[in-house]
Amino acid sequence: MGRLPDDVRAFYEYFGGAVFFEEEAFSYEIVGPSEMRRSDVIVLGEELSDPELAEWYAFLKCRDQLVSLNLHAGDDYGSYYDSPWDSFGIKDEGSLVARSLAELIDGIVASEGRSIFWIDGHF
Repeated sequence: MGRLPDDVRAFYEYFGGAVFFEEEAFSYEIVGPSEMRRSDVIVLGEELSDPELAEWYAFLKCRDQLVSLNLHAGDDYGSYYDSPWDSFGIKDEGSLVARSLAELIDGIVASEGRSIFWIDGHF
């Protein structure tokens, strides 16, 4: 696993993971550091040879949806991407969920557990 962004490392030092809105229709789980796995293995069941996607790690779960943390060195390092099975690894504006942990948590909190906040029109 690549080096964690400073905000994620600090989050893990204090919390180790988190569950938001556990009693609501859409509960969010930020997995603990020991539970982070390569997203390609979780989503597709195999390790891809793409060096960038090899450094995407499952970070946030909501129902059957997954958000990956990009740990590949480069412009998108530390960004979070939607990781559905049918379009995993296709980076575009629609797949970008957040550019920082603070932005990701803001989206979770704003959803109030009523929707999957990064999927337009989802309620």
